[in-house]
Amino acid sequence: MPGPLYDGSAAYLLSTEPNIKSASTAARLAPHLTSIPMPPEYVDLSFMILFKALLIRYEVLAIGLYRAPCSILGNELPFVYVNPVPSIILKASDMVYVFSPPGWVL
Repeated sequence: MPGPLYDGSAAYLLSTEPNIKSASTAARLAPHLTSIPMPPEYVDLSFMILFKALLIRYEVLAIGLYRAPCSILGNELPFVYVNPVPSIILKASDMVYVFSPPGWVL
């Protein structure tokens, strides 16, 4: 049976941030899953380079890609690639799924 931390209702008790004193504050300040367009400077580079840059520069965690259909690659339908291999080459049409602070924009 899940405990009180399973749903996050008491997760704020473990926070080291002094301004987090309630579950609602913790939820409001917690990272959110969102998607961002592929930054042009990372097109034709590896996912590993994008992953490191977002994490180090912005403290944003990239967790996956949305890849549009591409006849060259042989995918007729769009798909989501969670935890892509570090060597995958990024395309301009990719979207990046990230955990980011609320309101963060690149």
